[in-house]
Amino acid sequence: MVLKPIRKRDLDQLRVAFKEHDERLSRLDTKEPKPGELAKVYLEEEFEECEPS
Repeated sequence: MVLKPIRKRDLDQLRVAFKEHDERLSRLDTKEPKPGELAKVYLEEEFEECEPS
């Protein structure tokens, strides 16, 4: 059995899109946690802080 993709993708266009996406992400003002800062925080607790009231 041979599986073929439904649509062909232009790899050059895909590379450009990934590069543009990477540039947009690099412009975001984000902070990384300090080593050990989140060691005792569970994923559920992080999402509880983000839930709408």
